[in-house]
Amino acid sequence: MAEQIDYQVVLQEVLAKARRAAESANSNDDYHHHYHQGLRMAYYDILSFALDQGMAFDVSAADLGLAGFDPVDMLRERTG
Repeated sequence: MAEQIDYQVVLQEVLAKARRAAESANSNDDYHHHYHQGLRMAYYDILSFALDQGMAFDVSAADLGLAGFDPVDMLRERTG
């Protein structure tokens, strides 16, 4: 069985990939297309859940690799 640190590294890598993809989806030129709206909602759901669970178990956003990331930004209407 894998060591606890192995699971931690896997989780950090998965969340880092999700964060990069979320930021990309949030800055996409086709921002208002339904596909990209769905992507943003999915990333919001995953990343906000990770942060909520982190708070519940006293794991910081920094430890999850999500320092300075606010999933609510995925839901804000972009102008322009």
